[in-house]
Amino acid sequence: MLESEQLLARQPAPPAVFNDPALRARVLSVYFDNARYLETADIGVDHSDGKEEVVSCGVLSVPESCYIESTGHFNSVEFNICYNQIMYDAIAHASKYRLASYFSDWGVEGFFSRQLPDILITRFHSRFSKPLNASSFRGEFVIRSARLHRTAQPFLFLKTSCRFFDDAGGEAAGEVDLAILNP
Repeated sequence: MLESEQLLARQPAPPAVFNDPALRARVLSVYFDNARYLETADIGVDHSDGKEEVVSCGVLSVPESCYIESTGHFNSVEFNICYNQIMYDAIAHASKYRLASYFSDWGVEGFFSRQLPDILITRFHSRFSKPLNASSFRGEFVIRSARLHRTAQPFLFLKTSCRFFDDAGGEAAGEVDLAILNP
């Protein structure tokens, strides 16, 4: 075997990426038809540097606002809705496919029993660097850390980040903290 072939044989397999359209359709079914902005996403886990970060890279589109006449740009309400959709989708995939230890016991039905009543935003910060084209853009979502709090009412605390961007340099980014009750 040539040295280059040996190197190729020793390279680790690429990380598993999950993209389950049927699961995503169920995740988004809680939204009105005109407010389903996440089209597709690839979800995996980044294990580099000893981390266990759930990562989602998605394609989104807001063809028309679900709540106001067109503002001509991606705004903070749409940011929040897009964040929620890419976050819910990532957690649903992590639960179904056991991608992270903190969701491994949930399973898919465990996610759906928690989706609306138990996943709470505790801090939301967004910044808009340059207006982006809301009709076609991409998004990235990452669970940066997870910590279980064992209090009178236990909860899972997640630090997350997200970024939305388009091909013309438009960008909006944010950091969001979540508390998940009944972990």
